[in-house]
Amino acid sequence: MLAISFNSYKGGSCRTTTCYNTLPYLAEILNASAHRPLLVFDVDLDSMGLTNLLTKDKFVSQSGYSAGDLFKNSDNFELKNINTNLRTQLMKPADDPDSFFGKTFIKVGNALGLDDDGSVLFCGADVDSPSITDEDYRLYAERYPLNDLMRALNRMPEEDRPVAIVFDCASGNQPSTRIILQTAGVHVMCMRPTVQFRIGTRDYMLKTLPNEFSNASVGIEHRVVLLPTAVANINISSEEPRYEEARDELTRLKSRVVRNIDRFIVNQVVTNEDIGYVLVDTMLKGDDIGIPEVERFKWHECLLYNMDPLTTAEIKVKERYKMLAEVIVGEE
Repeated sequence: MLAISFNSYKGGSCRTTTCYNTLPYLAEILNASAHRPLLVFDVDLDSMGLTNLLTKDKFVSQSGYSAGDLFKNSDNFELKNINTNLRTQLMKPADDPDSFFGKTFIKVGNALGLDDDGSVLFCGADVDSPSITDEDYRLYAERYPLNDLMRALNRMPEEDRPVAIVFDCASGNQPSTRIILQTAGVHVMCMRPTVQFRIGTRDYMLKTLPNEFSNASVGIEHRVVLLPTAVANINISSEEPRYEEARDELTRLKSRVVRNIDRFIVNQVVTNEDIGYVLVDTMLKGDDIGIPEVERFKWHECLLYNMDPLTTAEIKVKERYKMLAEVIVGEE
């Protein structure tokens, strides 16, 4: 089962917005359905950005589980329940309201511009649930409920198994993120194309990621998609003062950013063996790179699928999100 994480070395990278706007395309490409849904977890336990975007309120499931229960034992999510009750519940299809999926997740299709048919299911973070601590990380190492959940999901018959699982992570080296890095196989590394992000992301990709991947379960091949976000748009209106000068300056800036990303990160990776994972730099190639800046996102993480009319630049951004989904799935 495809396991995907959205990450960043620091906050402010548009990570949650990127995840939010890519989910509908992942559901489409993977042919998610009520029987074989796309599962989504908000594991940024402190900020809960995706929970706020998808539920507009405190996350509540029928079972009382929340994303925080994936990382430590609690009254809701004890290991013994994972090992017994969960396996029994996983025998039921996802579209059965009495299944683990029906009780633990909520339908969020409408929030993503899709039908609320159960094809995208969400388990959010609970504002009342404490964050996982370094002590929790040490205490539950090798025995996180998440590990048992992943094993149980992968034991399901393929025709009944969810199409994929997506984690929107916290930034940096927070314990929950470290666990997800060891669990997922495809990691979208979001970064703004600024000096602080380029240098910080370089160090994170060359030092932190290999260390965490080395602690992952045997057999996981890690692919990292390097994704510049909020890239300055060079399609300046011809009505703008000094149009030609502004366009040329932004074009030079974008070219310099691409060269610097290449110098800071890509050229330092001689082979995949050097870093212990496959670096996917597709989103750095061509005339456009990454995800262009969207003016409306500065005040509201719009779903472009529901906005009308769209500007020419926003239509291009939609195409880039679809391309990102294809890269994640491996269709690039």
